[in-house]
Amino acid sequence: MMSNQNNAKRERLARAAEVAGQFSEREAAGSASGELPDAFLAAYYQHVPAEDIQARDPSQLSEFAFRHRRLAIDRSTGSALVRVYTPTSDTGGWSAARSLVQIVTDDMPFLVTSVTAELTRQGRAIHLVVHPLQVRRDPMGHLLEVITDKAPSFSADRIAESWISVEIDRDSGGEAADQLSRSVRQVLADVRVAVDDGPAMREELLQATADLRAHPPAGVKQVDVEEALKYLDWLGD
Repeated sequence: MMSNQNNAKRERLARAAEVAGQFSEREAAGSASGELPDAFLAAYYQHVPAEDIQARDPSQLSEFAFRHRRLAIDRSTGSALVRVYTPTSDTGGWSAARSLVQIVTDDMPFLVTSVTAELTRQGRAIHLVVHPLQVRRDPMGHLLEVITDKAPSFSADRIAESWISVEIDRDSGGEAADQLSRSVRQVLADVRVAVDDGPAMREELLQATADLRAHPPAGVKQVDVEEALKYLDWLGD
């Protein structure tokens, strides 16, 4: 059964690659940089369940992925790209009842859960989340290639990036879309601060744990000290 689903997914993505080839801009976005449309789409949707792929028109799958790729063309290390896109009508297999929040940033823990939590907090219904990729960029941050092979590579220009694309209920556009984009950018900035500070915070925690274990305060019961140590160990984990 799983094999049949995977075959169906590959066939749907192959059709999406054919659709991409009908549009010169999309085709150039892939082939000019080294990866072919079918390889790019396979990499982009590698973690998306087969049933979600089957539920979408090939032209929508192509639009979804290549629009994201165009957003990612130029990005400097440490920056985040965010775009809220809402089609004006049902075109290319895309439903005008949906909007798309697309992000390109450095790969970090907590990104997907933080972004989806913010969208949920705002009452946005989430329909599909796509989260790839590894890429190669030149020193100026221009996208050279989306890595599509499975073999490990350790080239200096290979970067792990988070390309997060979230399909939500239709956004009204204008100021509402700008506000949504700003709130997502703030969440990404908060995640970066937390991740960057994490190692230093953990070192402080380990030192505090070691100090408490070596020099428990006078007048405090040993059972309470042990309880505090267990709590600090839990925080560290």
